[in-house]
Amino acid sequence: MNGTSVPRTWLIYSPSGVSVFCYICKFYAKTSKHLLCKEGYSDWHHITERLIEHENSTTHRNVICDYSNRSVELKRTIAVIQFGQRGLAFFGENEILGNSHNGNFLGIMELIAKFDPFLKEHLNNYGNKVSGKSNYISPHIIRELISLMADKVLNVIVEEIKNAKYFGLIVDSTPDVTHIDQLAIVLRYVKSDGQAIERFIKFIDIYSHNAEYLTSTVIETIKQLGLNIENCVVELCTVRNFLDRTGPMENI
Repeated sequence: MNGTSVPRTWLIYSPSGVSVFCYICKFYAKTSKHLLCKEGYSDWHHITERLIEHENSTTHRNVICDYSNRSVELKRTIAVIQFGQRGLAFFGENEILGNSHNGNFLGIMELIAKFDPFLKEHLNNYGNKVSGKSNYISPHIIRELISLMADKVLNVIVEEIKNAKYFGLIVDSTPDVTHIDQLAIVLRYVKSDGQAIERFIKFIDIYSHNAEYLTSTVIETIKQLGLNIENCVVELCTVRNFLDRTGPMENI
């Protein structure tokens, strides 16, 4: 009312509901029945008092503290996941903290915890326990974070290819440990500084060696990336693995 600005990063406005609410409490305060935590608050004549009351409440303070801790832990988890660029296998024979066969990810987290009091406390409290809270070290969470980071990397690669316009295509096939053929898609392009770049894009499970099937699979993959197949100026298909297992194959 007096023109004073008070920063409240937790407060957001909903145009559809014509109301405001605390988005942190909305997601994390499970037991609170306050309108700021649920449907939203729209009594504008008393909004100032309600906001002050809410931000000083025990529920809000506890949720903010928990939210901050989650953010700090998530940063540490993401930092360790970035080791994936070195080709490290994250998972081991089990996911038990303190076990020598729990994989590189948990092993690195345990190492950091020796010098990081916050992470040490977090692992002690939530490491091998089913608490109902996200601990950001479970296999499900790690796989989800890896997938999100992979999508981000792929988006960067696609943008670089679009800027280069023309690209080369390298395709090869090999069976995985379950004996399912996987088609490897690799794209090669030249950046604006003249540097030749070769990037692995993805593996695709294939169930036929028919030329039409393989060709349509590759073309559909290129289209899904948002690239124009007509800008593909070089194609290299390594069919040795196909021929070794299935005999002569139609020309792709």
